[in-house]
Amino acid sequence: MLFGSKLAPSASVSYVIASSYVTRIVEDGYIYEPQRGTWELSSSCFSTHKFASSILKNRRTTKITFFAVMESKDPDTQSGCEKRKYSIVTTVACVPVTKQRPPAKSRHNVREAVTEQKPDGTTENDYAREHKQQTVLQQHVDFFDINKDGIITPLETYTGFRKLRFNILISLFSVFIIHSGFAYVTCRGWIPDPLFRIRIENIHRGKHGSDSNTYDPEGRFRPQMFEDMFTKYGTQGADGEWGMTFQQSLQLVYGQRCLFDVYGVMGGLFEWISTYLLLWPSDGVMKMEDVRGVYDGSYFYKVSSQKQRN
Repeated sequence: MLFGSKLAPSASVSYVIASSYVTRIVEDGYIYEPQRGTWELSSSCFSTHKFASSILKNRRTTKITFFAVMESKDPDTQSGCEKRKYSIVTTVACVPVTKQRPPAKSRHNVREAVTEQKPDGTTENDYAREHKQQTVLQQHVDFFDINKDGIITPLETYTGFRKLRFNILISLFSVFIIHSGFAYVTCRGWIPDPLFRIRIENIHRGKHGSDSNTYDPEGRFRPQMFEDMFTKYGTQGADGEWGMTFQQSLQLVYGQRCLFDVYGVMGGLFEWISTYLLLWPSDGVMKMEDVRGVYDGSYFYKVSSQKQRN
């Protein structure tokens, strides 16, 4: 939520990421974080407080993300804060649709599946950097493109599911569901592909209704929507980490259903059943971080590498 009136053209725009207190400030591509503990809004990090009343008025909200706009001091003269590079990217050069339909920069991230716990997305094995030319939705399906030619064949999907430890029956059933649903919508013309191949460049066309809306219609990642589905339908453990049981995931599908959208509801059921079978948590709770890894595809590579080592 953005507060305040329009700033002067010379003013620098900052976004405050907050929960019950201000935890970090993103400004001009940099993140400012407290050097010790946590702190509330203070003059050490801002030259003006024209929107302070709006912020403090909403401080008791359980979770607010990217919500403040302010004029900031020179980053090199900040006291009590440390900075590190951070970027919110909304377009990818080789995905034209992300340029044709730009979103509000503070809400969507096209290349990284970011959360408050993972402000830089998946950094293990340089995953985010290696996939910087793809949207998060494209990253989600990239694992199944075995030869990395931008096209996913039914055989590649079957091979991918087998690498993820699914049995032959489930893998064959998944190939039928996925390619019958996404092959035509991702093809380049009106003539269906007789080989039922999926083109990653057009995978955003396969976004269905009755979902969590974590992906936007261009394939970007919406952090607010992602975290909302856990706060709405999941539970928070004693360690503060959010999670979701299988029953709660079914409640999510039911709660997000759209009128007469049978296809979207069935697609949501297939996705969450597959996700639970893939994660198979010992305590029955799918952790938010693991689900985030499924959304950006990094968890697929993690499972595959573990299987190879074993």
